[in-house]
Amino acid sequence: FGSRAQDTILLPLRLVPAMTDAGGTLNISTRFLLHGVRLGVLVLIFVLVPPPQLVGLSFVVLVGEGSLADAAVADESGVSTQAAQAAASWSGVSEPLAEATTAWTRSTTEPSTTERPVATQATTIWTRSTTEPIATESRDVWAETKFLTLDQRFEMNNANRFCLAYAVILAGRMNRTLVAPSTRGGHLSDPSATSLDALDFWDLRRAAPNVTFVSMKTFLKHVPLKKVTGHWQNAHEEWPNPREREDTLALRLKSLNAKVLILREDHRRNMCNLFGKEISMHDERRKVYNKLRTFSIAFENYASHIMSHPDVKFLQSALVVQWRSTTSQLMHTLLGNPLGKLNASTHHKECAKSILEGAEKVKHEVGNRSVVLFSDIHSGCEQGGKMCGYREFELLWQKKNKWAADRKAAQAYLEGHHNWSNGDAIVSRYMQEHPFHEGYENDGGVLGLLIEYLSGHAFALLTARI
Repeated sequence: FGSRAQDTILLPLRLVPAMTDAGGTLNISTRFLLHGVRLGVLVLIFVLVPPPQLVGLSFVVLVGEGSLADAAVADESGVSTQAAQAAASWSGVSEPLAEATTAWTRSTTEPSTTERPVATQATTIWTRSTTEPIATESRDVWAETKFLTLDQRFEMNNANRFCLAYAVILAGRMNRTLVAPSTRGGHLSDPSATSLDALDFWDLRRAAPNVTFVSMKTFLKHVPLKKVTGHWQNAHEEWPNPREREDTLALRLKSLNAKVLILREDHRRNMCNLFGKEISMHDERRKVYNKLRTFSIAFENYASHIMSHPDVKFLQSALVVQWRSTTSQLMHTLLGNPLGKLNASTHHKECAKSILEGAEKVKHEVGNRSVVLFSDIHSGCEQGGKMCGYREFELLWQKKNKWAADRKAAQAYLEGHHNWSNGDAIVSRYMQEHPFHEGYENDGGVLGLLIEYLSGHAFALLTARI
C-alpha cells in the first residue's frame, strides 16, 4: 500500500473478504503483504509453509507503520473511506438524537466537512450522516411514497450486507424509498423506533447515491408497523429467492400497490450469506456490497477515537491475530446439518496450534511483538452481562457441551500458555466506558465493527478462517 500521506495503491487481491465473517476466504495457503515504508515503496513477500505444519490454514498478514484502514476498505472505484469523506462538501442542520453518556448528533441533510469529535462541556459529540430525503412533514409526501425495508436476520454484520445490498438495488428498481433496517447485536432486527439503524453504522448513500433513504425512527412516526402472529400487518411480505435477481423480482412485483414491502428471511432457503454465493451474486450487487463496508461519519469518528485510548493504543505496535473459527462447515454442524465430520473434542485445539505456528513465523519476520487475539472463541458474557464477546449462535453453543469445552480449551491454550491478549475483552471494556449510543454498551455489532477498524490499524495483522 502507498504511503499514508500520499495515494493508496490497490493490489489485485481482495483483502477484506478474507478478514470478514461472510466474505469468503482466500484459496491459497499463505499470503504475506508488507506495508510500504514512508517513501511509498511496495514490498510483496510470499512465505511458503510446508503443508504438514499448517494444514487447512489460509491467512493474510499485513505489516506496516501507517494506517491500513483506507486500503482495507477501499472499493473497486479506488476511493477509500477517508478519501471519500474528505472529498465531500456538505452542510446541514443538526438535531439532538439522544441523551447518553457519549452523545452525538445527526444531520438531516448531510454532515459538514469537519467530522472529528468535538469536546463540548466534557461530552463527546459524534456527527451522523443520514440524509433524510423526506425532510418535510407534509402528509401528502408520506401518502404518495412507497417504501421497502427488511426485518430481522439470523446472521451478523458482514452477511447482513449481502441482504442489504439486494434490498438497495431492489428499492432502486421499484422506485421505492429504502427504510434503513433497525440493528441490534450485529443483526438486522425487527423495525423499532428505539433501536439504531443501518444509517447509523454504514454510509448507505455513498453505496447507492440514486436511491432514497429514510431512517427507521422517522419512518415509524408516519407509517406504524405491527407484527401479529409472526406476520406484518398493512404490508406486503416477500421472501426473496437468492436465485432470483433484483430485476426479476421487481418485474414480478411491478403491479404491487402495497405502501410497504418487507423482505423477510426463511432460515431454510434465503439466509443472507446465500446472496453472496456464486449462484446469486452479480457485479452490480458486489459493487454495492463492497461500498457498504464504508462506515457512517458518526461511526468512523467513534472508531477513530478509540485509537488514542491507553488500553488500545498498544495495538498499533502489536501483531493482531484475527481468527474466525465458525466456518460454514462448523455452522452447519451447530445447526444439525453437518457437512463432513469434525471432532467435537479436539477441533478448536488443533486449529489453535496451527495458528500459533503461523503467528510464530510472522513474529520471526516482524520481531518479537506482543500478540492480541480477536476471535469468536471469546464467547458469552462476564460481569453480569456487561463484558461480552462473540454471541452469534449462542443458543446453539449452549446445547453443544463438547464443542463449547473444546473452544474454551483453545482459548486457554493461546492466552494461558502463550500469553496472547484477549482483544475482544479490551474493546468490550472500552465500549462500557465510551458507548456509541445508550443501550449499545455491550452490543456485538459495535464490537465487531470496532475490531474491523482496529485490525486495519495494527502494525501486523494475521487473519485465519479454519
